[in-house]
Amino acid sequence: MGWLTVVAYFAAAIACGGAARAERRLDAGGRTVHPVFWKIDHLRIAPKSGAKSPGRRALFWWLLMVAMLVLGINKQLDLQSLLTAVGRRLALEQGWYKERQAVQRTFIAGVAIVGAGAIALLAVLFRSVLLRRPLAAIGLVFLYGFVLIRAASFHHVDAFLKDEFLGMRMNWLLELGGITCVLASALRVIAEARNWIKR
Repeated sequence: MGWLTVVAYFAAAIACGGAARAERRLDAGGRTVHPVFWKIDHLRIAPKSGAKSPGRRALFWWLLMVAMLVLGINKQLDLQSLLTAVGRRLALEQGWYKERQAVQRTFIAGVAIVGAGAIALLAVLFRSVLLRRPLAAIGLVFLYGFVLIRAASFHHVDAFLKDEFLGMRMNWLLELGGITCVLASALRVIAEARNWIKR
């Protein structure tokens, strides 16, 4: 399942890259523009009011591609386990192992604040994209929840992740569910661009 998740992350990253290129070929009204001279064509086509430029939509998918790559690499290298081991060793050597729970809570709060801030920033900067691609937004929320729960890594949280629903663990549902939403949304963008090019 670990390898399947890594492959899913990389597949989603590739699809996000394809979606970024596809957005360049779609103007704000849903019509295609020239794949090379898209800026010139875009000036001649009046976009819908309030719609963002193809460049803004493409940037969203490029950022999502980088996020999928980073999460996929982390899934394979298991960097959070390394961080936990280093933290435990530091706590033992510096004599604050008994007070480690306070440090853990601070770290979890930091992860939650940074993650929530990043999602809020995405929601502000790419509001129109997320409204047009709600499946990608749902996938991001799923993945953020999974990362936050993994960062907590308390006993009762670990037990929750190991619980099964319809034969699948909750961590599989959260992580693979989020990846699937992002992948499906990216493939939808690519399909839309291809359909309009055929016309």
